[in-house]
Amino acid sequence: VAVNTYDDAINTASNLYISGGAVTAVASNNDGLDANANIYISGGTVAAYGGSAPECGIDAAEGYQMVFTGGTILGVGGTSATPTSSSSTQAYVSTSGSVTAGSTISLASGTTTLASFTVPSTYATSSSGVSRAGFGGFGGQQGGGSTYILISTPSMSTGTTYTVTSGSSSTTATAVQYGSQGR
Repeated sequence: VAVNTYDDAINTASNLYISGGAVTAVASNNDGLDANANIYISGGTVAAYGGSAPECGIDAAEGYQMVFTGGTILGVGGTSATPTSSSSTQAYVSTSGSVTAGSTISLASGTTTLASFTVPSTYATSSSGVSRAGFGGFGGQQGGGSTYILISTPSMSTGTTYTVTSGSSSTTATAVQYGSQGR
């Protein structure tokens, strides 16, 4: 499934389930994936690109859960919801960085690449400079011209530090299973 829109690329009135396949959701002015309830990702390859803050790459409704139990997942946008429940069994990392159409975003453990995504040529976002301190268990992820990046793969381990590369810039982030705040 490949969706390229101005508004939400994929939106559900209730829960959203992704259990396999390849999903690329690009929204230039809203959320890549948007559920008005919970989001459950248990398999497949999911790449969701949202607009600038407050829009998300992946957005579960406020007060609902985002649960990762499998799959290779990328969320890019002004912000992103994060797993907040122990029901989410797959670790993820989140960071901020500059994201450019046509560039590559990758996740590595040492010299081993665990995931690599090419940003669609149709994707463009700019940050509004909104700070999301405390968001998803991380402080100050967003702001200063950056874009929020969330990556999860089945081979990740909670507490392990990984390298996230976006274009020519790299940063390290420690994987968590779930945070104290979703969005």
